[in-house]
Amino acid sequence: MSIEGMFKKKINEDLKKLSKHESEIEKMLGDIKISCWVLVIPEVRTKELLKYCKSKEKKIPQLSYSIPKGISVKIETDDSFPSGSIFSRRYIGEEINVDISDINTEITEIWKSENSTFFDNICRKTNKFSESDLERLRTSLIRQYMQVEELMDAYRDQFPDLYTEVTSIAIVNLEALKNESLFVRDEPKNILMSLLQKNRDSIKTIEQSISNNNIEIFSSGLIARWLAECKMDFIINE
Repeated sequence: MSIEGMFKKKINEDLKKLSKHESEIEKMLGDIKISCWVLVIPEVRTKELLKYCKSKEKKIPQLSYSIPKGISVKIETDDSFPSGSIFSRRYIGEEINVDISDINTEITEIWKSENSTFFDNICRKTNKFSESDLERLRTSLIRQYMQVEELMDAYRDQFPDLYTEVTSIAIVNLEALKNESLFVRDEPKNILMSLLQKNRDSIKTIEQSISNNNIEIFSSGLIARWLAECKMDFIINE
């Protein structure tokens, strides 16, 4: 049997149970009325499956626990239910991974021209690095900045709870960096390496497992974002 055939079989069997166990379901729901039945699947919905849902929807009788208009039948992926998606992935031990596109040199050059203030901040701060190839370093930071922006947008939309946790971690670690700089002055590279490790370690403590790839993009990208956007600067001992 094809995957689509299995889904149709599942839909048909489950919808029959709505009538077969009507009295038991009504007692369980109490005053709650049902407007929609949803099958959550891991794959993209097809037109044939959607048509099948509509055809089965018309055959559902008026039930004691349904709204007057009847029960609609839908198919969704877990992207439609962000909180439930995270819970289920945590339950089965599946890690979260969002694929992020590569950033080539042409795109970084466009970014420089469109974000001159941010690029000036990067240049000003990286001038204090003992780096032989500052151009390579700056290009790498721009790539990390763009990738973390894309990743954060994806998490904000798909996994809002995780997005909140990661951004909170970034704020806490940056605040710790600011406080430490009041008492200890260090080389910029050492400061950023320490912050990078703090980001990695902190994100790994989140209960939901995030892929190493995403952790690395968050950890380095949040630093690149700080270098570009924050007015703070490195204080070098003369």
